[in-house]
Amino acid sequence: MSPKKNAVDEIFRDDPLLLKAESQAAYGKELLENVLLMRTSKFGLPRIVDLHDPATYLPSPNPEQPPQPTPDLAKRYLQSIILREKLNLTQEEEDALKRVTVMSRGERTTRRLPPEKKKDPKAKPKFQTHEKAKAALKKKNIDIDSRLRIAAVGTRVRISKLIDKAYLDEDLCLAKPLDAGQAIEGMPDRAGIPELGRTRRLQSPESDARWKRWKDTVCSHIKTAAASGCQIIALPEFGLPPEVDGDHIENQIRDCCFPGGDGQHFSHFIFAGSRHEGGSNRGLVIYHKQGEKPHRQEWHYKLASARALSENILGPRSDKYITYKVDVKGSDGKSFPIHVTPAICFDTFDPSTFLSLVRQSATILATQTSHIILVPSFNPSDDFVELLRDLSFLTGAVVVYVNSLHGDARVFIAGCAVGAVLDGGGATLLAKMEEHLDTMQAVRKAAPEDIDRARKSGDRHLAEQLRKRSTLYRDLTPVLKDLRSSLKDVIDRGGLDHIITVEFCQECKDKSHTDDYGCNADILYYNLDAELLDILKLWRHTYITLDESFIPAPFHYKRLLQAIDEDEERNVRRDSN
Repeated sequence: MSPKKNAVDEIFRDDPLLLKAESQAAYGKELLENVLLMRTSKFGLPRIVDLHDPATYLPSPNPEQPPQPTPDLAKRYLQSIILREKLNLTQEEEDALKRVTVMSRGERTTRRLPPEKKKDPKAKPKFQTHEKAKAALKKKNIDIDSRLRIAAVGTRVRISKLIDKAYLDEDLCLAKPLDAGQAIEGMPDRAGIPELGRTRRLQSPESDARWKRWKDTVCSHIKTAAASGCQIIALPEFGLPPEVDGDHIENQIRDCCFPGGDGQHFSHFIFAGSRHEGGSNRGLVIYHKQGEKPHRQEWHYKLASARALSENILGPRSDKYITYKVDVKGSDGKSFPIHVTPAICFDTFDPSTFLSLVRQSATILATQTSHIILVPSFNPSDDFVELLRDLSFLTGAVVVYVNSLHGDARVFIAGCAVGAVLDGGGATLLAKMEEHLDTMQAVRKAAPEDIDRARKSGDRHLAEQLRKRSTLYRDLTPVLKDLRSSLKDVIDRGGLDHIITVEFCQECKDKSHTDDYGCNADILYYNLDAELLDILKLWRHTYITLDESFIPAPFHYKRLLQAIDEDEERNVRRDSN
């Protein structure tokens, strides 16, 4: 079972603050289906194995290799990725590609490219280049470095579906199962117990040269983002190149954290991508605190296997979900703490880890500390991206998604999509607030007569519903007015100007790319006004406190805090025994 395609996105596009009763009801239903059905249905169908019938055994770990795509198809596919263009395929051609590679969509990041003036002389870029935006903001006396700066580095990585073979110049391929020694004859799992679905680097002179290009690009992008003053830098899943001949890229990444010049006074939290190592999928976390050496470095482990992509990994030894407390510089020049939780791709989709993130975030927000959830991903699903809005809405956190398959990125703030809901300088959002305030005033004005009419007709249930809605609108009106006033202040002083910027790339402008590495446009900046974050977080918390009836009961804020208290009490009793 799958939710309607982008159903949640449609709900929020029409009603960004979920103020309409019908929007609340629709989202409550979608939320329940997404969390409890969508996330489990991927693995809900059983595979029946008859131990007396080898034909029903698990598939061989060394399947027959599919045929190679035609040279023309391979060329067109690679060009579409390099030039960020849509590739028009027949169903037969698409099937041929999907059999041999995890298929990337080159057009997912075309919105970052300069518009073609020949086609539309009046066309303006979707996102301004970072340097031009910085200069434009300076004219308004706005220092872009006073904002919370997040860099989502959507470098692309290509992965072959074949074992130790690639037809399309991929970086990685599926690895052979680990050697388990002598397997028991006749059992379905003929590869033995240690079989793990993993990726590995291809071994060839061409891939060696490509690996060096990959490694240099990662270091260059991190250095560029750090020099730009970003406090949070996120690379995607599989974005961290594997080691080759003792060449440890993590040492070079640490060196990139000191970019020189103005960037030195910033603290940086960097998730430098993940990679398969041994039986794990682990990401490199580096934190440079202002004025201190050396950097702190940790390995962050993915917990949940993406079985739909044939991944089978080992998680960390700890039963706790790791969150990092870091300091970032505020608009007043002083540092303040935030919590950063990396949740590698399927960790946000798996129901158990998803619920852990929701619960953990309730604990963090109870301390009045900002929470950022980084979602480094390698996932072909559109539904996966939309479900991250659920995570943002339920947690009240800033959710940052960056993908190494398509190179795209998204950010949600307490359910609001940056670049969609906040597009157009916030004018659309203000207009919708005015509309809702008028509606609430009209409902409250008509409430006495409507309630009286319902009582006289004997419909006590309807009368009570009308009374509750009138009371809610009475309490919500001053809150919404405060939000509108605060948001208007932010807009008037330019707080929503250039909340998304991109690095300039000359090769993108003149379409001269020869491969898909080294493209500066793969760095997307989210320049988030601190007051805007506080406004949206406070609005969500106040709104949910007033009415969370449309949210499934286990996600109610008070219920989450109660469950956390109960857990702490159990831990105390266990430790004392």
